Amino acid sequence: FLCARLELQFVHRTGHRRDADNLHAAMKKGIDMLVELGIVPDDDAEHIPTTTISQRIDRTRPPHVVVRLTGILGDGNE
Repeated sequence: FLCARLELQFVHRTGHRRDADNLHAAMKKGIDMLVELGIVPDDDAEHIPTTTISQRIDRTRPPHVVVRLTGILGDGNE
């Protein structure tokens, strides 16, 4: 993608409250990998203008992160 929206969904086993800023920081290496793999040219605000962080609880599975990228055109439309 030349430009993409990034959605990060953190799935936890407990309802412990977590700070969104810390969750985003925890994904820094994962976001860097998107660039290293050539999925996006850079992880700056020009190429990933929107990052959405959500959280949910799933007591049946180990903790994990669901990463979703949606390519957008220059005007911000999909």
